[in-house]
Amino acid sequence: MGNPHLKFCPSNEGTALPLRQGEILSGLIQLEADISGLEDVDIRDSALAGSKISAATIPTEHPFAIVVSHECDLEQDFNNQPCSDYKVNQELPNILLCEVVDAYLFEHDPNYEDILQRKTDSSAKKNFRSNKDSRYHFIEQIPPDYDSLGQGIPALAVIFKRHFTIPSQAIYRQIEMNWATRRTRLKGPYVDDLCNRFHHFNGRIALPEQFDNSRPKKFDSS
Repeated sequence: MGNPHLKFCPSNEGTALPLRQGEILSGLIQLEADISGLEDVDIRDSALAGSKISAATIPTEHPFAIVVSHECDLEQDFNNQPCSDYKVNQELPNILLCEVVDAYLFEHDPNYEDILQRKTDSSAKKNFRSNKDSRYHFIEQIPPDYDSLGQGIPALAVIFKRHFTIPSQAIYRQIEMNWATRRTRLKGPYVDDLCNRFHHFNGRIALPEQFDNSRPKKFDSS
């Protein structure tokens, strides 16, 4: 492993400072409404809201997640507390995160092997660990000294396709209640590399077919 001092910085504890781009959290809970059992009514009708609309809340705990929202947006939203000087254009209603899993499980758990086929493809594993696979991002093991809990964090796999949002105030509230914990964050240029790769993946263009890659022939203008 290289020098972790160049790559990581222990997270600030609590909610005294804003979340940072490239910050890794553990124990974050995502709450989703299960609307499969809702009655066939117009939910925009306030007269029906109290008696007809009821949805179960499904909690999903993320062992790890990494913040990919822009640094400036995170800071502006944190400093833009409801007051007389409140600015709507500086509000960040939701924070964008990526799902993160233990890299060992990512390479060995059958649930992930079905996607990656890493068991029989050694080149795929090599490409993943060297960040040459555009779908994922590998983060090396983080030593205890660079983890706010002093436990250390295993090597991680960031899955670009599995991104999600949680309201910013809900995340800070979970941190305040000790549900979620701010663990560490990537330093530049490593955080820049992560976010550039994330946005490049999600900004890709699907072509109906690729160009003919056969050997070029001499152009005949006749």
